[in-house]
Amino acid sequence: MSEAAIEGLIAAQEALVGALDRDDAPAIERALGDFRAALAPVRALRGEKPPPELRDRFARALMLVDAARVRVNFLADRTRRQLDRLAAAGASTRTAIAYGRDGRIR
Repeated sequence: MSEAAIEGLIAAQEALVGALDRDDAPAIERALGDFRAALAPVRALRGEKPPPELRDRFARALMLVDAARVRVNFLADRTRRQLDRLAAAGASTRTAIAYGRDGRIR
């Protein structure tokens, strides 16, 4: 079991959680790529039992996965609510809001 693999995964997860907390889309995309790359060596270890000295690090990695999941669910719910409010606001307008050929709102 590679200590470097689990440490790389934890660092990538911490970067992802930080990017989600900042609500920074480009940073989230970068962090997801880094996470995917850091996950590959850990997946290669599938089936191996972690040595006792790394069990705490694996527990940390699992906690970070859960932290990221909670943030993704929160952001998805917030986005859905914003879209619902925008749809409700759009339905209450008398005319459709559109731009004319002159670039002005009709």
